[in-house]
Amino acid sequence: MFTKESSDYRKNGHYIIGGEHFFSIWKFKNLVVEDYNNKNFNKKTTHRFNISNNNLANYNEAEKITKRYPDIIAYEAKPDFGEFDSVLIFPIYNLIEFYKISDDVEFRIDIE
Repeated sequence: MFTKESSDYRKNGHYIIGGEHFFSIWKFKNLVVEDYNNKNFNKKTTHRFNISNNNLANYNEAEKITKRYPDIIAYEAKPDFGEFDSVLIFPIYNLIEFYKISDDVEFRIDIE
């Protein structure tokens, strides 16, 4: 299980493993998708995501992702805080596909 002490750790819910960005759903929604929503709020073709910290919804979405992509590489990680002992972290490209984010969006990933 990945933790804050792991060399791959960047921020809570964000790891770089084998050169690939992996995110928990919470982190993806709150850092990446929020930026996407702010840039695309007035475009007719995009929809806004529900960026809530609803842990049950995020848990259910994690289950849907693992069912949709049976061969997905997902890892367990220990959150820095919150009610879960562990969460799944997913490759960013699977999250982009799952949430149907258009190809023309450039993400600003803060890894400080």
